[in-house]
Amino acid sequence: EAFNENESPDDVLGFYGRPFARSLCHAWGAGPSSCLTEICFGLRPLSEGWTVWRCDPLTSISSGSTTLETDHGKIIVELDTKEI
Repeated sequence: EAFNENESPDDVLGFYGRPFARSLCHAWGAGPSSCLTEICFGLRPLSEGWTVWRCDPLTSISSGSTTLETDHGKIIVELDTKEI
């Protein structure tokens, strides 16, 4: 699925002759997800393997949620400024 500058706009999403069959999801495309978890929700490990962690979300976030999978289970953060 390499970039081809000769492809028409209609062909960009096609794959094997099927329209809209090409996936634009790549491993390096998930980078923003980790930034949201780390920067916006402030989740950071304080020990190896996330056995101890910290949550210090940005104060400008009024609501949102994120889930982080660790070897020790899920860390689920749900923010809502209307509830404590």
